[in-house]
Amino acid sequence: MNHSKGWLPGMFAALCLLAGCGGQEVNRRAMVTALELKPMAEGWQVTAEYLEHTSADEPQKYGICQGQGKTWLEALGGMESEIGRVLCLDSVKCLILTEVKERAKLEQILLEAEQDGHLRPYVQVVAGEDVLASGKEETVSIGRQVQELMEGPWEGYGVTLKDAVNMVCVTGRSGMFPGIQQKDGECHVTEFYLTAPEGLQALDYEVGTGLPLRLLRKEEFVFTQDGKPPVDLQLENTRLRIRCSFSAGRPVYTMEASAKGYLRMMPPQNGGDRSGQLEEMETRMEEEIKRETVFLMENIVKQTGTDLFSMGKICSLWYPEQWENLKNNWTEILKNVEYRVTAQVEIQDRRRLLEK
Repeated sequence: MNHSKGWLPGMFAALCLLAGCGGQEVNRRAMVTALELKPMAEGWQVTAEYLEHTSADEPQKYGICQGQGKTWLEALGGMESEIGRVLCLDSVKCLILTEVKERAKLEQILLEAEQDGHLRPYVQVVAGEDVLASGKEETVSIGRQVQELMEGPWEGYGVTLKDAVNMVCVTGRSGMFPGIQQKDGECHVTEFYLTAPEGLQALDYEVGTGLPLRLLRKEEFVFTQDGKPPVDLQLENTRLRIRCSFSAGRPVYTMEASAKGYLRMMPPQNGGDRSGQLEEMETRMEEEIKRETVFLMENIVKQTGTDLFSMGKICSLWYPEQWENLKNNWTEILKNVEYRVTAQVEIQDRRRLLEK
C-alpha cells in the first residue's frame, strides 16, 4: 500500500505554519526584512521593508510600506490591507528604533516585540532616523545590510532583541545601541545611543568605540602620546571585572581592567634597557585605560544616572537584600556612587623582545 500520497503538500503547509504565515498563498505573503518604529503623539508609525514576489529568473526587489496605529501591530494590520499582502515577521533581520526618547516607550516597544511581535530573539536592534527612507535602490535590502554589519565588522557591538529586553527592562542594567545611518543605499554605524533613564540618549562615536567600554570585544589597542613612540598591541586576553562591597550602607565598586597581548612592532631603543622600555609601555597603557574608565564614569554614569556597566545587576547578585532597598532609587544613587579603578597590562613574549 502506498502511503506517500499528499506528503509534499502536507510538508509545505507545515513549513508555512512554522513561518508564521500558515494558510497564506506564497504570492500573498510579504517577507519583512526590516522594521522601523517611531513613537507618535498617539501610537506608533511603522515603516517596513519587505521582499517583493518575483519570478525565479528576476532579481530580488524590496518594497517599502508605512502605516500608523495605536499599537505597532495595529499599524502593520493597516499596511497589510493597503498592499493586499500578509506581512510575515519571522524573516525580520533588524528592528530600528527612531526618536524613542521616553524610557517607558522604549520598554513598551521591546516587550511587545519580544512577546507579541512574532520576531525572533536574535533580531538585531539598532537606533536611527529614516533609515528605511525612499530613494534607496530597490534591489538592496537595508535589513540584510544592518544584519551583516552587526555580525561582521561590528560584531560585538550588536544588540539582539533578547539582549535589548534585558538591558532596558531589568532594573540595574543598561547598555548601548549602535546608531545607523543610510546613504545611497549603504548603511553605516555613525554613533551610539545609551539606554539612559529618560530613554535613548545619543553618545559620541569616539566614546562608544573607546576603551574600556568595549575592552572585552577589542582585538587591537593602538595608543599614541606626544613625544613617545606609538604602542601597537595585539590583544589576546582582556577583561573588565567589577567588584561590589558596602560602606555605610552604600555600594562601593572596584573596577579592575586587565589586558594581555603581543606587540606588533617593537619601537627603536633610544638608550636605556629594553626591559625598562617595556614596563614604561605597560604603564602608559594602564594609565590610558584608567583615564577612559574615569571619563565614562564621570561623564555618563554619574552625570546622567545611566548604569552603563550594569553595576545594579552586580549588586543584586551579590547583595540581594541590600539591593531591594536601593533599586527604586538607583538612578540617584549612581549619580553619587563611589568607585576606584585599577588596570594591569602585560606585554607577552618578553624574552624574545629582550633578546632583540
